[in-house]
Amino acid sequence: MVVADDLLRTSLWPDVSFRYVFIWTIFFQQASDIDSVVLYGPGVLAAAGVTPNTLLLGLNVVFGVAKASSILIAMALTARVRRRPLLLASTGGMTASLLVLGSVFAAFGGARDDAAVAAVAVAVVVAFACAFSVGIGPLAWVYSSEILPLRQRGQGASVGTAMNRVTWSP
Repeated sequence: MVVADDLLRTSLWPDVSFRYVFIWTIFFQQASDIDSVVLYGPGVLAAAGVTPNTLLLGLNVVFGVAKASSILIAMALTARVRRRPLLLASTGGMTASLLVLGSVFAAFGGARDDAAVAAVAVAVVVAFACAFSVGIGPLAWVYSSEILPLRQRGQGASVGTAMNRVTWSP
C-alpha cells in the first residue's frame, strides 16, 4: 500500500515545494479580495467623502481602465522582469496601499467633507487595484500553467480553479 501511495503522490504532484507554491499562490490571489474592492469600492469612497453618484460611477470606470492597463503592463514585464519580482512588488504594493487606506480612515474617518481624504482614498484604492493587476492577479494563473510538468497541467489547472472558487469571498 505504501508503494501505491508513493506512486499516486509522485504521479500527481512531482515535488512538495511545487505543490505549496502553486496552491498558495492561487489561494492568495483570491484571498487578496480584489472582488470586494471592486464590489464595495463605491461604498468605501462614499465613506471617504466622494459624494456625487456620477463621480462614483466615473471612478468605477477609472478602476476598470487602471486594472486593464496594469494587466497589459504585466504582460509586457513578465518576460523581462520575471515572475517572482512582479509577485513581490504586487503583494508589497497591495499591502502598502491597504495600510495607507486604513490609516487614512483611522485618522480622518469623521471628516466626510475633506477633499484631501477623498483624493487619498481614491488614489489608494486605484493603487491597490493596479498592484493586484500587475502581479498576483494574472501571474497566479501563469504559475499554474508553468510550474507543473506538461502531463500534470490539466490536473493542476483543475486544482487551482477549485482552490480559487473555494476561497471566493463576496
